[in-house]
Amino acid sequence: MKIGQLAVGNRTRIYPRCYMTESDAKKNPRLPIDYPPMMDKNMDAMRRAALLAGHAAAHGVLSVSTGGQLIPFCVFEDDNGGRSLTRFAFGDPDAAFKGAISLFGAGSEGASMGAMVYPDVFVRNEMGLDAMMVAARTYPAREPNMRLAVTFEPADSAYGFSVFDPEIMEHPGIEDNNFRDVLSAFWEGRDSHSEAAAVWTAAYQGPPPI
Repeated sequence: MKIGQLAVGNRTRIYPRCYMTESDAKKNPRLPIDYPPMMDKNMDAMRRAALLAGHAAAHGVLSVSTGGQLIPFCVFEDDNGGRSLTRFAFGDPDAAFKGAISLFGAGSEGASMGAMVYPDVFVRNEMGLDAMMVAARTYPAREPNMRLAVTFEPADSAYGFSVFDPEIMEHPGIEDNNFRDVLSAFWEGRDSHSEAAAVWTAAYQGPPPI
């Protein structure tokens, strides 16, 4: 199994390589039929969190597609489907990240799920790519239900703006037999942001080149 490294602040974490391609998720929305049926009572909440994560990731892609800097932000959804977005446009990137992670951990009032998007650098084989990290969770869960990296080449790079397959980093809240459904929900959430989905599709370049 190939291993990836994700630099987060002064820490370096090691993760197994796990791509989540749009075509696989859409062509095979469920795992093979020999897997047990989904019995997880929290599955509906997990799918909603993945939908929210996909929508948030799309918003992040759109914000960097013309060369802008990714500002950390959180999106929350309540049980009635109402959503709110909070940006952390601080001059100090560390303060912006800390503000976002604090709000994401606590959740906004009345939120049943949330997603956080923030900039980082994805490092593998001594090479790095710009990345937006996307975390999604339900409340009052103690840990994020999923965390993934969307790597990209910025608009001012020699290659122009490019987006690569997201990579799953952590999914402690997702059972194996629910995994494909959650990934499919992520892409549904991405497509719900029609303007960003068109930009993402046009800039798509397959797996990360590192």
